[in-house]
Amino acid sequence: MSSYATAPESVFDQIRSNFLQKYKTNIEKEIYHPKDVERIKANSNWLRAFYKHSIDDSDKTVEMIHDVLKWRKDFDCNNLLIPGKLPVPEELFKKGALFRRNEDNQCNPLLHFVIKTHKKDQFPAEQIQRFIAFFFEKNYKFNTEDPIVLLLDMADTGYSNLDMDLIKFIVTCLKTYYPGLIDYMIIFQMPFIFNAAWKIIKNWLPPQAIKLIKFVDKKSIKELVHESQLFVHMGGTDTYKYTYIRDEHVIKPAIEAFQSVNEFEAFKSIEPVKHDRIEEEYSEENTIKSFKSKSDVIETSSTKSKRSSKASLLAPKNSIKQEESTSGNVFSNSIISISPGDQIEFSECDGKNDNIQHIQLKNNSKTTLAYKIKITSPDKFRVKPGTGIIPISESVQVMVNFLKDYHLSNNNHRDKFLILWTEVGENIQPNELNDFWKQASLKKENIHDHKMKCVVRRTAHTKISEASNLSEKTECVAPAKASKILGDNVIVNTKMEEKKPEANGLISSLPKDETSFINLKLYNLDKNVNEILLNQQNIIRTQSFLIKLFYILLILNMTFIAVQTDFFNRYV
Repeated sequence: MSSYATAPESVFDQIRSNFLQKYKTNIEKEIYHPKDVERIKANSNWLRAFYKHSIDDSDKTVEMIHDVLKWRKDFDCNNLLIPGKLPVPEELFKKGALFRRNEDNQCNPLLHFVIKTHKKDQFPAEQIQRFIAFFFEKNYKFNTEDPIVLLLDMADTGYSNLDMDLIKFIVTCLKTYYPGLIDYMIIFQMPFIFNAAWKIIKNWLPPQAIKLIKFVDKKSIKELVHESQLFVHMGGTDTYKYTYIRDEHVIKPAIEAFQSVNEFEAFKSIEPVKHDRIEEEYSEENTIKSFKSKSDVIETSSTKSKRSSKASLLAPKNSIKQEESTSGNVFSNSIISISPGDQIEFSECDGKNDNIQHIQLKNNSKTTLAYKIKITSPDKFRVKPGTGIIPISESVQVMVNFLKDYHLSNNNHRDKFLILWTEVGENIQPNELNDFWKQASLKKENIHDHKMKCVVRRTAHTKISEASNLSEKTECVAPAKASKILGDNVIVNTKMEEKKPEANGLISSLPKDETSFINLKLYNLDKNVNEILLNQQNIIRTQSFLIKLFYILLILNMTFIAVQTDFFNRYV
């Protein structure tokens, strides 16, 4: 292991002490934001990120902390995440330039940056920078241990989308201001016209950073991201289209409550509420009831097969396949038992009180196990403890707190928990687990994993309200585009229509596969409409160019005739 992985706490205590002593005057003059100084004093994980980024050099780490904290104060980073407010105009969010969706083969969240939506000088540069920093800050604030993957989607881009100043800002953020934020970067379908720009960008990056950039196309991207986690235009099967939902971006008050690291650590140390022990056997009545409910999200056999196929991609080649079984919502094999197994259920989620559930992990092996729990939405849930050790033949209970501010979100069915475990020696200490998992994630050897879905069961009143809101959001697709293609004489209805019971019954009776097929056809239709409009614009531009060329030639011809006539009159 590297010195970073095995560095004792005393190393970070010394770095902290050196910084506080060397820049004592700056702290007193509030050159840095007080919240960032408090975070340096209380959070060793942030220091570890600086230490690793400085290649295990304590002196460079101190200088880097100074540079980052000064920039954060100048850029006003601590006011990016203000509860109930957005740091930039909503129009930037509505463009769909940045959003989180799906994950890579290592279960790292994907942060999509759709380059074709950006044009230089469309918005002030400062607003664009704060917009990007908002997403970096949101993913980084209290989640330095779980990096993300930045996916630059460069499909259908051109020179009009090239903004070197913005690229330099992003590179500087990732290189200096947000150490450890990303695991690596994916650049999808970079046009050849950007090759010259890439040569300039490479000079801004250290050699180790260049290795983290992966250039991919529709075929090679599947080596990093499973097909089910890719959009259709990337060669995948996900038909998702970005829709702006303000509640998904606005920070809830609960997050601001943890801006103070001391408060955050105090919350993490709260002992779980004492509940009856989770039994490994569930009554047949409860099992049948959970699968008969149509209003709740359940895992079908097809989704199970997808999860199994994806898990096989993550499994190391030299690992031995374990006999697994899932019965009574308990996952069990020769190494570990997990209860609940397939899904963790949060019932009576009305948005008034936090909902607390527990996950029980039992060691079935003959060696000590280390575990880690990762979440697709760390801002919604609090897990205590997120990492730990399970002695031989013993069990541990993990508390999962679902924050009340997110109970009524429309996308809770996307949330998943990933439970990782591996065999370790008996001499490992709990305070060494963070470093151990960082190193283990790099080696990717002998790590086993199990996915668990999140099921949110709301009250009847909440479900009825949500259903009525859904019916009100029915709208026509691209009426302006249809009018351009069909002609001005065709009237396109843009008003929202009430749902007809007959149509609703027909659509609801369609199988899920057919619904996905229809969505795919609609996506292809919309794509064809875009191509037709683009071709029309190209034809109009070509016509305009030919007309201008004709007039230029005509003027040149008339000038030539006039010159010839004048010449003839002089000499004849």
